[in-house]
Amino acid sequence: MILLVVDMQKGLVDEDLYAFDTFMERTAQLVDSARKNNVEVIFVQHDAGPDSGMSAGDEAFEIIDRIAPAEEEKVFVKTINSCFGNKEFRDYMEQQSDKRLMIIGLQTNYCIDYNGPLVKTILNNYIVNMMNVQQSLSPASEFNI
Repeated sequence: MILLVVDMQKGLVDEDLYAFDTFMERTAQLVDSARKNNVEVIFVQHDAGPDSGMSAGDEAFEIIDRIAPAEEEKVFVKTINSCFGNKEFRDYMEQQSDKRLMIIGLQTNYCIDYNGPLVKTILNNYIVNMMNVQQSLSPASEFNI
């Protein structure tokens, strides 16, 4: 099993997220449990580019302290919506013999881009568990809904 933690960054995680307290508690529990049980934890961060306030070196870019990656854990950076757009990430995942993938984090409906042909092809090689209690979205008002 691999636990994939998507976009849990200081500039994205705030109390306006849907079911914030439950989301944060369960996210931390899953990451802690994975670590205790020797399940690989992989983090993906979004880099919005220079001068965005959400790029390498910016406080907002950093993964939240509560689940910050351990030194030995992998961190991949994406510059487009889908983490599978990162070739290093795709290559790493293809090398893994364990094809069970649990995905948690923010905006996973967008940041995994399940409907793209590349991602559909890649995910066909995995047993994917999307924990519905471990996904959160920005408030509807942010999208004028």
